[in-house]
Amino acid sequence: MKILSVSPFHDASICVLNDGLIEFFSKEERLTGIKKDYHPFLSLEHALKYGPFDYAVIASPDHTDPAIHFWKVLLSKKLNLSFDNIIDLSQEHHLQHPIQLI
Repeated sequence: MKILSVSPFHDASICVLNDGLIEFFSKEERLTGIKKDYHPFLSLEHALKYGPFDYAVIASPDHTDPAIHFWKVLLSKKLNLSFDNIIDLSQEHHLQHPIQLI
């Protein structure tokens, strides 16, 4: 099972898990040079090369942020996934970090 994990907002990053193993990880600030970059768009473009994906996971430190809906729509279109396959872990933000998923 292949999962794309997105951590938008503070210290944005993208992780691709393939059967529980990290296949790709990118912190947005490493690509843009912007400290604590909030928007992992460049990381997402790199991660798309590892698709197709079975699920996407989003986690924000603020589960009330309206941008979460934007990310659901974006991932649905970019990954060709239904909303049922996009999981919002914002209420459990720290469960989303890659080291804790393994």
